[in-house]
Amino acid sequence: RTQKEKLFTGSLADKANLDKFSKVCIGDMKAYAPMLRAMVKMMYKTSIETVVIDGNAFIGDRTCALRPAYTYDNSALKILISRPKKIDDDGSGARLPGIVLVSPIGVDGAPIEIWDWYGRLMAGSHRAVVANVAFRPARPETPQPAGMLDMLAGLKYMVAQASELGIDPSRIAIACQSAG
Repeated sequence: RTQKEKLFTGSLADKANLDKFSKVCIGDMKAYAPMLRAMVKMMYKTSIETVVIDGNAFIGDRTCALRPAYTYDNSALKILISRPKKIDDDGSGARLPGIVLVSPIGVDGAPIEIWDWYGRLMAGSHRAVVANVAFRPARPETPQPAGMLDMLAGLKYMVAQASELGIDPSRIAIACQSAG
């Protein structure tokens, strides 16, 4: 069996097993990301920029109904914005659709930069502006619903900044997978 399969036999609630599993998963993605990034750059001409927003401005100091002791706090929510470089403008002022992308992050919260290729791929293949949200994974220091509210803050940011981002606010989709 592979190293990953062996790790799955242990409980991920056990810190030692979780650390081993994280190291293997993130190590794999760090190895593949440069190759994927190069392939996507050859296929699609896209640009990417990193913005850091105050998530509190979009969520506020909100107590969660499911967790009364929980109050949202994320003053440095990182979002990677990917967009096609050439936009076919027919003069109609039509805007691109938007996609809020919540990348898989593995169990330890891989750096969002590992997934920049994924945002570029979505932007190029769907001719859309993509906001790749670096949400906080569920951990003792950031219990749920922190990650969910980070994603919601990213969506609200995209709607609020629609004209600056060049998107149609009535055409925003959410794409998630894995931990997202």
